[in-house]
Amino acid sequence: MPDLEVTVGGKGFQVSCQPGEEHFLRSAAALLDAEATLAEIAARAEAMAARVEEQA
Repeated sequence: MPDLEVTVGGKGFQVSCQPGEEHFLRSAAALLDAEATLAEIAARAEAMAARVEEQA
């Protein structure tokens, strides 16, 4: 059973999959990582907007 390390949200995870499914696991991890990145960007944007409103 192949063991892979994937990164999601800047954190590394050791995961296993069935032989031949490595590509699917890496693709799924890449999608999750992209979602985590977008969520982080959205949270920072909201925080920045709140600071701007406080200053107005």
